[in-house]
Amino acid sequence: MALRRIWTCLIFVLSLFIGWCGRAAADPATPFITNYSKREYKAANQNWSAAQAPNGIMYFANSEGLLEFDGSEWTLMELPDETIVRSVAIDPNGRIYTGSYQEFGYWEANSRGGFSYTSLSNLLGDYKFSNEEIWKIIIDGERVYFQAFSNKMFLYEDGTVKDLETPDVTLFSFSVNDQIIVQGLNKGLYLLENGEFSFWKGSELFAGVPVLTILPFSKDRLIIGTATQGLYLYDGTTFLPWNTEASEFLKDYQLNNGIAGASGFVFGTIQNGVILMDQNGKIIRHLNRENGLQNNTVLSLYEDRQHNLWLGLDNGIDYVELSEQFYFYQDGPGLLGSVYDAAQFRDWLYLGTNHGLFRRPVDPASNQAFSFVPGSHGQAWSLDVVDGQLLCGHNEGTFRIGPEQGAPEKISPVTGGWLLREVPGEPGFMIQGTYTGLAVFRKVGGNWEFSHRVRGFTQPVRYIEFDHQGTIWASRAYEGVYRIGLSEDLREARKIDYFDKKAGFPSSFNINVFKIGSQLVFATGKSVYTYDELKGAIVPFRRLNEGLGILQQAHRILPAGQNKYWFISTEAIALVTLEDYQVQQLLRVPFSRFLPQMVSEYQNIVLLNDSTYLFCLDDGFAALRDSALKQLEKKVPPGLFIRRVVQLSDSNRLLPFDGKETPRVKYNKSNIKIRFASPSYGYSEKRFQVRLDGFDEGWSGVSSLNYKEYTNLPAGTYTFMVRLAEDPGPGTLQDTFTFKVLPPWYASWWAYLCYLLAAAVAVIYFRRRYRKKIQRKHEVAMERLRHEKEEQLKEERLLNQQRLVELENEKLQSEIAAKSNELANSTMAIIKKNEVLIAVKEALSRLKKQKDNGLPSGAFNKLYRVIDNNISNDDDWRIFEQSFNRAHEDFFRELKNRHPDLTPNDLRLCAYLKMNISSKEIAPLLNISVRGVEIRRYRLRKKLDLEHDDNLVEYMMGL
Repeated sequence: MALRRIWTCLIFVLSLFIGWCGRAAADPATPFITNYSKREYKAANQNWSAAQAPNGIMYFANSEGLLEFDGSEWTLMELPDETIVRSVAIDPNGRIYTGSYQEFGYWEANSRGGFSYTSLSNLLGDYKFSNEEIWKIIIDGERVYFQAFSNKMFLYEDGTVKDLETPDVTLFSFSVNDQIIVQGLNKGLYLLENGEFSFWKGSELFAGVPVLTILPFSKDRLIIGTATQGLYLYDGTTFLPWNTEASEFLKDYQLNNGIAGASGFVFGTIQNGVILMDQNGKIIRHLNRENGLQNNTVLSLYEDRQHNLWLGLDNGIDYVELSEQFYFYQDGPGLLGSVYDAAQFRDWLYLGTNHGLFRRPVDPASNQAFSFVPGSHGQAWSLDVVDGQLLCGHNEGTFRIGPEQGAPEKISPVTGGWLLREVPGEPGFMIQGTYTGLAVFRKVGGNWEFSHRVRGFTQPVRYIEFDHQGTIWASRAYEGVYRIGLSEDLREARKIDYFDKKAGFPSSFNINVFKIGSQLVFATGKSVYTYDELKGAIVPFRRLNEGLGILQQAHRILPAGQNKYWFISTEAIALVTLEDYQVQQLLRVPFSRFLPQMVSEYQNIVLLNDSTYLFCLDDGFAALRDSALKQLEKKVPPGLFIRRVVQLSDSNRLLPFDGKETPRVKYNKSNIKIRFASPSYGYSEKRFQVRLDGFDEGWSGVSSLNYKEYTNLPAGTYTFMVRLAEDPGPGTLQDTFTFKVLPPWYASWWAYLCYLLAAAVAVIYFRRRYRKKIQRKHEVAMERLRHEKEEQLKEERLLNQQRLVELENEKLQSEIAAKSNELANSTMAIIKKNEVLIAVKEALSRLKKQKDNGLPSGAFNKLYRVIDNNISNDDDWRIFEQSFNRAHEDFFRELKNRHPDLTPNDLRLCAYLKMNISSKEIAPLLNISVRGVEIRRYRLRKKLDLEHDDNLVEYMMGL
């Protein structure tokens, strides 16, 4: 919404000076006017009627439909046939009635923030319209009248509609003092009571004269406004022309409508805007295109519950803030420049600006504009009225301003005169902060004169204050604060202490010193600080900050009289009362109202007298009457409510928010946009805080956005809360909306049921499986036991078998040993036998050689043959071989397999070697000599292919 601030180029506000001059006069000042063009509300030019719902939302009968405005957003609602809307009225329950071309009915809000239209003209049955348009709707209790330019009116009551025959063609109708008045085209005025029309005696003078407004004037008296014949007064019996300034104006510019408002009587014209008239018929304010309206043709007027004025124009809608007590003077030609200070001195209003000093008489009847004070060219910083003298701190020094229009008298050469402060305990002395330190002024002969500069201190200081000990605290122009102890004669700075961020301030820059009562305070733009004498340190002023809330961020604190102070921050301007540091906010001026127009770093609000504040602006000033504060307290607070809840991820589906049900949002479509409104209008500042309970940890920061979006919310139940950010507390106006984000399909109740069933099946399955596993383990264990038993039995069998084998082996070994013994014994027996036979043979040989042996030679030969046969007896060998085979049954087979060329004699020798028989013992067995045995052994080695190092006996033993 583009807002256009409208300033006055007229002479200064009369209301500003009511307390100054004690007389009543016309007030030509200009209030705030906000223009809404068709580009902003996106509908047709013409707006025929206006009404306000109980919740504060405005509705306008527009040529394209019903236009809604909640202070932030415009919405156009079209009729089913998209016809023009000529009239609108709203009953106490919020039902919106509209009249159109051959159509009338009502609109009702639904639970989703939308509206549905119900036609009432359909209830007329067989009635045939003849191009009628419903120009006026009058709500009279439970009855609703619809008026067209015809001889019919339509009454809606108890759910039925009936047409009322009028005694004349109806031009206009009015509801005044609980009385419905209808104008007939040809005869005059009629009173409508209980569905019956009665002629209003004496009103025939209005026959053929369009009566466009009838307003209550006083007890039993009415104002009748006509299109071309001006105003009439009805005194209870007769109608008389009211020849006043306003009446003549309305004759000239053609009255079109009128209302009786809180600020007076308001009349809209066809040709020259709107006027505000007092009880005497005098015009007290005139608004037209020259001073702010978009168009001079006023089609409709409406005063809202804040007592401000809505103008439905031939081209747009304008909002006039009549209830605001701010009025403005704008320096259109740029003569004044930026205003830094102001003062009322005697009968003059003085302004100190960057162009110099200007003044004009306080009395607006003088009709004088501001004039330049000669000799004051350049930057004027400050104006102070002290002991009946006006002193001006200037870039060139300090001047005394006389009551006449002569040139100012320069009383100090010290450049850059800023703030003046009287020295406590030293009457007749003042100290001033300047570009180059401190300047001392002394009262001489009743006049203030420059005395001297303070030695030892040359820093530029803008703000200065004295503490209770008489010590000066001075804000350096841009950085830090000084504490300055002066000598008793005020000529020298004896002790200087410097305080910056290191001393406890949040920053070293933009620290300004002020006084609240007798307490020194420092405005930092972050929070308010003070000096703790017990600690000897700069500390936050916690008690005051807690009461100030966001106002603790002020960078200016200006006295406003009677324990009142202006706090100026980057966000707002607020007037508060401070009693024992208990904060009560009297007025909050929105940021957009003044701050952008106030001089940066030099914002100033001046208490001109006991009743008026002057706001210094870049190109003029604004004024506020102190008496207006009580009127502001009586203002109806704006409402706050949720307008619409949109599910963004589901084709922008609207959700119900009337509290009758808790909307459910799917998990995969949990993107929500919540729009809310506080229907205050014009330059009123709307700032919100929101919180989503169940998601946010606390309230959000302050924002002017009238909506909040949440995306990808997890499953759960949420309560959205919105409140106005101004002075949040237990009584803060707020609205709530509860909704539920459903869990995803995998976390829904049926999913959990499936999970439960699956878990049950799984439990049963795994239980059975477990049982089978246990059974299988048991079977495995039994099998293992059986196997172990079998293995044990097998081992036992093996052991037994091994034992049997061992026993058999032992038996065999025993047998072999026995056989070996037998073999050895038989062998030894053969050996012994052969040895004996050989010995016998040798003995016979010796005997034979003896000549006297007594035996014949043939006997010896026979004995030799017997002995030789016994030595080489085959039976002995067979016996030996049998015994040897029993002991070494595989020996000969293995030996023949390896060495098939061995002869029987070789085998016999091998057998003897196997038995480890020595060559000496073998010789008798073979009936050869030992030498012969060795030769055979040698030959045997050859046949066996033994190496030289191979042992023949070991070889045989190994077979």
